[in-house]
Amino acid sequence: GISARSLVKDIERVTEDDRVKAVVFRVDSPGGDGLASDIVAEAIRKCTERKPVVVSQGAVAGSGGYWISMYGDTIVAAPSTITGSIGVIGGWLYDAGLYGKLGVTTDGVSIGRHADLGVGGPGGLPVRPLSAEERRIRQDNILEFYEIFLEKVAEGRGRTRDEIHEIAQGRVWSGTDGLEIGLVDVIGGLDRAIGIAREMAGIGPDEPVRIVERPVPPLFDPGDLLRRNVDPGLRSGLVEELLLPGGLRDYLRFLIEHNGEI
Repeated sequence: GISARSLVKDIERVTEDDRVKAVVFRVDSPGGDGLASDIVAEAIRKCTERKPVVVSQGAVAGSGGYWISMYGDTIVAAPSTITGSIGVIGGWLYDAGLYGKLGVTTDGVSIGRHADLGVGGPGGLPVRPLSAEERRIRQDNILEFYEIFLEKVAEGRGRTRDEIHEIAQGRVWSGTDGLEIGLVDVIGGLDRAIGIAREMAGIGPDEPVRIVERPVPPLFDPGDLLRRNVDPGLRSGLVEELLLPGGLRDYLRFLIEHNGEI
């Protein structure tokens, strides 16, 4: 659910805010668009130039989820966190007789061997497969993108490209294994990440601090009922409690009283 450009604005605000002494960047994402991931990663890299950034990985921080983690000063993961998945994948979906079965025909005029690539019928489904040459070009593009991913992770983790390639190639690791191979620095949860951020900012254990959450959390997030890292039994129990008389009212009161708190 990350909106990259919106998130970057939040990162830039805390980067420029001198009242913020350290940043804990919570990541729980299986990845997605490479460009969006890189935009967020660059904002985190610039933030590390001004103040400590500790990345706290949740249930999943793979592919683009690892991309946005890689520039953190310290990466903290739970033992069961799914991390890594440093790789790039691509595919090509096209019409293989579907339009014909629907009674739909397509036609067009083009100049150039590849000008009709991607041209489709209703719904935008391309009408033809890739040629051998186009398949080779797309494969080259994917491999080039993978090399960029390797180089960036190597830079962020202070390793060589070959060292990262050995543990990359799209493979996923647990947080525990990630610690052994250097993708993760510390095993722990969000509290541990906050403690490390406090230490890196030079704030004593007894000094009062205020934890500010950005983006500001919504008053009610339906996703709270569907979190994938919640035990199904507990999740169903929560739903049952909300259905009891006053259950939803009590839940909303709890959210109001504790809105924005970790």
